Parts: sequence; structure tokens; C-alpha cells
Amino acid sequence: MADDRSALLQQLEAHERALIAIADRLDGDGLWAIAKTVSRAADRVGDIGAAIERELGRSVSRSRSRPSRS
Repeated sequence: MADDRSALLQQLEAHERALIAIADRLDGDGLWAIAKTVSRAADRVGDIGAAIERELGRSVSRSRSRPSRS
């Protein structure tokens, strides 16, 4: 499951970079309002990625803190 989240995180990072590039192009073309909207979408994608990273960190620490069953 962590591998799935890691793959998702990589995809989200790629989408965030793509959205930032699109926002930059729109801004350069003078479409500031649209660029701002796309930039906010990129921020939200980044927030989702950060939440996944936090959850992955919690999963790792929980699995390390569990006592072994011997």
C-alpha cells in the first residue's frame, strides 16, 4: 500500500509541476486571472502531496513502533 501511495505522490508532483508551467505560460500571455486559478490548483495538488507524505511518515513510524510477534 505504501508503494501505491509513493507512486501516487510521484504522479501528483508531476501534475503540480505541469500546472505551474501552465500557469506561468498563461501569466506570460496576460491571462492573469486564469493563471491565478491554475496556480491555486497547483497549490492544492501540492497540499495533497504533503498530506500523503505525512501519512507515509506516520505509517513508517507506526510499523516501527509495533512490537514484534515472536
